[in-house]
Amino acid sequence: MEKAINSVPVPVDTKELKRAISRVLPCVSRDDYRLIFQYVLFESKNGLLTLVAADGFRMAYATLKVALPDGEWVVHHTDVRELRTLLKIGQKADLRINQGELVVDIKGTTLFLTRGNELKYVNWRAYLPASFGTDGTEIIFSTQAMKKALKEIRQKYPWHVKLEVAEGKIKLRCKNEKGDFEEAVIPADVKGSPIKIALDGVYLRQMVNAFSKEVLLKIDHPYHPALFQKDNASWVVMSAYVDW
Repeated sequence: MEKAINSVPVPVDTKELKRAISRVLPCVSRDDYRLIFQYVLFESKNGLLTLVAADGFRMAYATLKVALPDGEWVVHHTDVRELRTLLKIGQKADLRINQGELVVDIKGTTLFLTRGNELKYVNWRAYLPASFGTDGTEIIFSTQAMKKALKEIRQKYPWHVKLEVAEGKIKLRCKNEKGDFEEAVIPADVKGSPIKIALDGVYLRQMVNAFSKEVLLKIDHPYHPALFQKDNASWVVMSAYVDW
């Protein structure tokens, strides 16, 4: 995608941008061998700004309305965190392009987000599961109920959580520190057939912390990625091969 060299300042909704950043940042990688995944993609297309972060095992993306010229910029996660700290809800903020770089102006502070880098992000849309559409099972659940359930099964170790979806509920199963299985059940609005999937417990906890209230979960196969959606944000999380 060809980037504009310069543009006029464009106002951005600080609340929406701050929320989008908070929803994608947990998926940034800290692995020095996967350098590009330490960056967040800012993609502007047709009046929409999409933020994308991934670590090779999961990917998050969030979209908001910003009338920037079309283009793509990659921003290191430390600069994205600084931007989130500077953003104050209700305060004026503008995004603009200066000599090809993505720049934000916030109450007298100018932050050059791309710092002159010319890195190219991966084709993230190629990693979106093609099967997500009308197929599979759709589950709506409360993130607060999921947080409580994860606490009940003492999910604090790097083990997978087994989710068993049936009519009106999700049953969670996970090993505790002794290696025994513990269970918890939360209510859910389930549309589709009963299905099972195992997900990384840390990823699951970070997902429910990134979202509030209710989340839509889509599953089309126990060994395909799971898709979590809320408003204009989504997480794609790889499933795990486990013995049931």
